[in-house]
Amino acid sequence: MPKKVDPNHRMGKRTGYTLIDGKYFLAPVLTQRIDELAAQLAGLQGFLKCVSRFCTDEFQRIEVGRVAWWKDVADDIGLDISPAIQWRYSHEKGYIEKMAPEEKKGP
Repeated sequence: MPKKVDPNHRMGKRTGYTLIDGKYFLAPVLTQRIDELAAQLAGLQGFLKCVSRFCTDEFQRIEVGRVAWWKDVADDIGLDISPAIQWRYSHEKGYIEKMAPEEKKGP
């Protein structure tokens, strides 16, 4: 019995495809490759979303601790931490100093 021939089936350079109403139905070898890549991309995007959420939470936690530290120091030694006065802590030398007006860091 002769093999049935699909009139819509075509051959590319390496694989076959079927063309129906302007839609290309690709060979499984091609669809598997792109499906695997899409799954890898989705996994990486999910991972990055989790890492970003974790980092955001950690930055917020650290900022709360930093603000609390400045309030504790101000309360302990009578420092004025109003927005008009900017202070900087030197991590290398372990002291607090007033910043010049053009510098903007501190509490």
